[in-house]
Amino acid sequence: MVILCPVCWNETDATLVVCRNCGAMVDLYSAAYERQLAAELDRCDAKRRALICWTLGYRGRRSAIPVLVERLRDPDSQVCEAAVRSLGEIGDPSVADAVKKVLTTENDGLRSAAQYVLRTLLGSRAEL
Repeated sequence: MVILCPVCWNETDATLVVCRNCGAMVDLYSAAYERQLAAELDRCDAKRRALICWTLGYRGRRSAIPVLVERLRDPDSQVCEAAVRSLGEIGDPSVADAVKKVLTTENDGLRSAAQYVLRTLLGSRAEL
């Protein structure tokens, strides 16, 4: 898995503690790192927003849910899909209503991702 260094914003391997590019320490599971990622979402391009969503999902922390739910309304479908799939990675069924809203999209890939996540979160209770 690739994550972002919160100092130089270059991609780095999630298994590393130190960024290969700038040498900064990357504490993947710290609250400070999560805050830095969330703040960067409003300043970056779609590719980086999607990578931030993937990183937040990879961390598996429920504290990222509000940020990811907000990204379900991102104008870029790849960012929305990354947010949907990341919510699935976190695995909290409380996000099901937010993910259900994505089912109305015209984008087949995004809609398919939402259906998959809903089945993962709700199992046989998923109403698609």
